[in-house]
Amino acid sequence: MRQLIINGDDFGYTAGVVEAILQAHAAGVLTSTSAMVNMPAWEAGAARLWATPSLGAGVHLVFNEGRPVLPPEQVPTLVDEQGHFLDDAALQEHGDRLDVAQLKAEFRAQIERFRAAGLEATHLDNHCSISYKNAEWFAVAVELAAEYRLPMRLPFGDDLVERAAEMARDAGGFPAELVLGMGRYYQQLLAE
Repeated sequence: MRQLIINGDDFGYTAGVVEAILQAHAAGVLTSTSAMVNMPAWEAGAARLWATPSLGAGVHLVFNEGRPVLPPEQVPTLVDEQGHFLDDAALQEHGDRLDVAQLKAEFRAQIERFRAAGLEATHLDNHCSISYKNAEWFAVAVELAAEYRLPMRLPFGDDLVERAAEMARDAGGFPAELVLGMGRYYQQLLAE
């Protein structure tokens, strides 16, 4: 049987986002959400999410907005001088210096913070499709999805060519062929 899942990202980003997602679920619009456990409204939102078991919830892995779950000194290649995650522009410019072991530790900490709230994740995905823009970053997410036995949302399907061109344009100049090749590589990696 096929099932349509309508997901609302960024749960925990702000109190307003939490409220909007819960209202959309109560109205029968959303069946799922993805939580940003590093954001300010996560703590209060987690209790409300726990009290709403009919709303499926996954972990929205993030390393391009807000502060890390781990202390910044444990993930220095992921943060700026103020201890905030690097933004998309900085990641595009300096992403090759990012330590994937630190990224894996941070992603694991985010998954564990979600679980510490007494919640069972339904899936993994990531904020602004950031992990899909680098094969090593993507591999970290895939490893953790396998380890925690969680499905992982991918932005690549039958529309891979169109999505590759769109992501390339949105990312400010990545060649579409590069994104297309990455998408095919990721599909193959997941199939194995």
